[in-house]
Amino acid sequence: MPDGCMGASPQTSLYEQVVKYTAETAVSLSYTIHDVWISAVAHCYLEPFGITTDDLFAWTEANAASIREANGNLADYSIITPQSDRPYLVMQGTLLGPSDAHPFMEGNESYQVLDMAAFATGLPYSMETTYLSSDGDTTTVATGGLTETFAYGD
Repeated sequence: MPDGCMGASPQTSLYEQVVKYTAETAVSLSYTIHDVWISAVAHCYLEPFGITTDDLFAWTEANAASIREANGNLADYSIITPQSDRPYLVMQGTLLGPSDAHPFMEGNESYQVLDMAAFATGLPYSMETTYLSSDGDTTTVATGGLTETFAYGD
């Protein structure tokens, strides 16, 4: 399929990319196992459309200009906005936490679905989630809320 075609992305093997990037961790001092999933997903689902892991997202060009003005350190970053005549990207991920409850009890799948789009990133509702650690301790945390997507990251 031609580059940039929406149908090309599902044709790329995520498994092959995970294997490829896992092998890179063996020969690179700076590339870690934590980078594998990010790189594989980016290769399969973002890069075919010209999106890199360094790109930021904003809802409109005016919003992008406002972000650059208020955050001088982002002046040189690429900020992508949706095209008005096309569907816009909404990705989902999961959050697992909190870290003080790790490792979790087997079967405890208290994941939170994270919505990521040009207009906001986060959980569009609020709730309390209880995590059960492997030693039997419970941790309850309040989750929910949205933030501007450019501000969400590592």
